[in-house]
Amino acid sequence: MKKTVISLVAILATLCACFGMVGCNKQTVETTTVLYSFESYEETSSVWYRNFIGKAEMHDNAEYVTDGKHGLKLTIDYPSLNSGGWLYQSTEVCPQFNIDSLNYRFTYDDIRNVVRFGIDVFNPDDRAFDLLFYAADRNGIICNASAHIRTGYNRAEFPVNRFAVADRGEDVSKFYFLIKHDGLFDHGTTLYFDNFYAVTSATPPQVDKRGSKYDVLPLDRLTDTAYVYTFNQFMPSANAAFSTAHAFTEHGGGSLKLQCFSLPETELVLPKYPDNQQSGVTFAKDYLKTVNFGALNFSAEAKLSFDAYNDADCDRKIYLRIADAKGNKQIHATVLPSRQNSTVSMTDFTGVDLSAVEELSIYIDSCFLTRTETLYIGNVRMEI
Repeated sequence: MKKTVISLVAILATLCACFGMVGCNKQTVETTTVLYSFESYEETSSVWYRNFIGKAEMHDNAEYVTDGKHGLKLTIDYPSLNSGGWLYQSTEVCPQFNIDSLNYRFTYDDIRNVVRFGIDVFNPDDRAFDLLFYAADRNGIICNASAHIRTGYNRAEFPVNRFAVADRGEDVSKFYFLIKHDGLFDHGTTLYFDNFYAVTSATPPQVDKRGSKYDVLPLDRLTDTAYVYTFNQFMPSANAAFSTAHAFTEHGGGSLKLQCFSLPETELVLPKYPDNQQSGVTFAKDYLKTVNFGALNFSAEAKLSFDAYNDADCDRKIYLRIADAKGNKQIHATVLPSRQNSTVSMTDFTGVDLSAVEELSIYIDSCFLTRTETLYIGNVRMEI
């Protein structure tokens, strides 16, 4: 392990408290711990790779090392579908590597205090790709995120939805990294990785709602992604992350990038995966408690809306679902035109107790997907 760093915000917070500095705000103390530095043969040999022909090995090329003398070199000759396992099945043969949370190298199976994970990536190729990250226990996915990897050096960070991991984050079994790019592997590809790390905070997760009283969640900042997560936890049918690739003109900044993966036909009928025909995101219940959905009762023309962009070659039906504590729900479906900005609005809330909303979800039917499709979602709001 190369290093453990206590964030400077802790020092600043102490100075503010001691000297009463003007303009100081209460800060959260964060600790960064390098979990894998890839400095030893033992570390590198405990990295498992699959879905490609090639190798994973330790290297000493200083150009592709963050600090220390070594890093992980991934040589991908070409993708190859491995048999067994479940994580590869819906991600179109993504080359991947994974690290066990419990092995002879280290133990890191409790992620309830983790704010975000990160890893340094060196991409010598002239094409960018998405690096998908999953943390899973023996029952399925706990949390996921992705980072866009450009040519050169990248510090890829993956925010953790702490509300999602509060109940299941104490028994993580594996960390997965998947490389997603349709055309990247038409020739040999070499990638370099260093310093897989975790940033933790002892402060319990708190909701920091912003915007007007009618805003639900703008989704135009990275921090907003802490309140949404993919609701299908049995199979990796989706990956959600903040992206600046497509920013809506209404609020700028960025939006939520939702990648929806196709599933093999044989898996669509398996009773083990009751939700695997839907691919999307849901909002954390703790966050929904801060939203006054009762305002939708004030006007006969009230709407629950969000903006969307369908980055696909075909039109795609998208669903907005709202439900209360008793399970009463309403579902609104809209067809999104291909590669156009759209606004989705729900106007019928009959039967739903808007003072006790416990679910808000946005999703598509993954049973109709033949390949990965990407949607951008933002500016979730009430229009009164």
